[in-house]
Amino acid sequence: MITKKNYNIVSLYVTVFIIIALITAYLPLWLKSYLYFENSEVGFVLASVGVLKFFSNFIITRKVQNINNLRNTMIAIIISIIIVFIIISFFQTFINKQINLILVLISLLVFSPVIPMVETIFNNTKNKFGRDYGKTRLSGSISFLITVFLASIFFENYSLNYFPILFLAASIIFLINAFQVKKEYEPLKVVKYKNSFKRLISQKEYVSTLIICSLLQSSHAMYYSYSSIIWYDKGLSIEEIGLLWSVGVIAEVFLFYKISKININKNYYSLINACCVLTGARWIGTYMGDNFYYLVFIQTLHAVSFGLTHYLMMYFIYKKIPSDLKLISQVCYHGLSSGIILTFLILCLSLYFSYFNDSKGYLLMAIVCILSFFISYFSKRNRKR
Repeated sequence: MITKKNYNIVSLYVTVFIIIALITAYLPLWLKSYLYFENSEVGFVLASVGVLKFFSNFIITRKVQNINNLRNTMIAIIISIIIVFIIISFFQTFINKQINLILVLISLLVFSPVIPMVETIFNNTKNKFGRDYGKTRLSGSISFLITVFLASIFFENYSLNYFPILFLAASIIFLINAFQVKKEYEPLKVVKYKNSFKRLISQKEYVSTLIICSLLQSSHAMYYSYSSIIWYDKGLSIEEIGLLWSVGVIAEVFLFYKISKININKNYYSLINACCVLTGARWIGTYMGDNFYYLVFIQTLHAVSFGLTHYLMMYFIYKKIPSDLKLISQVCYHGLSSGIILTFLILCLSLYFSYFNDSKGYLLMAIVCILSFFISYFSKRNRKR
């Protein structure tokens, strides 16, 4: 529900997920159709961003001391992205494709800390997490859904070459909303990262939860990097691909809307285990069939594989991490789940696609989920001792 109190944070979620929708659903297709990359090369490009953004997250956020610093950093990031995409959108005839690629990589690197920044802004509001986070966060999911659907229609009727212009427009919208963030000078109590990091990793429960959730989120590597390309190569239209992405997000929206009805605290680790099992089932199911209507059914598991996993990690940070460690805990989570581990898996997939061109990579993602289940099982045993 949007009120005057939460309008600002909702608008940030909405606009940041417009950008994320374009990156995840259509950037790989644009790289292939416009820059003429092979499947394996697309993977290597995305992997290089993943490993570098783990460090860029720390470098960009390490000096953030309060919400006003965070606001100004976000504004600077988005302005730099807008400049880059003005160059890509309107000066394409004067630059070669290699320069285009470098500019895109720079934009993705500087954009990567924005998500943990938005999450930190929410964590520093007076909202109650269990009651408000799901319904606030679903605004981002709905935004992702609408963007993927409308962009699929646009690209189907026009051309993927317009991708940079849509990305530029989305960045300008986000910049407008970033300027609306209230200037608050109350400290986030961020200390030197070296000391904060030592304190954070000394919390064994956080570390195990971080690894489990990061593995589950990283198991989306095949989905994020190659699903659109594989489905397109198998004969699905861009509009059908957009619908498949949309179905996953619709399921995610439903989960975020109803999540407050679940007793998370009482069932936390049972829900973690359920995420491990159902995420693995999703990737095995995706591998087993390519019929459009069958894939629509499988896509509903996105509610658990992404939505519930992400919610459980955010719940842990909100409930059990001290306020002075919340930003770095967010950075570690996003740096691992969409950085280091995701990069490693994308590199593995890229090497695979150098020799083969099928969907067996989903089975590797299922193995990652099995690994996360065993970590969860043994972590539970250790907690009981």
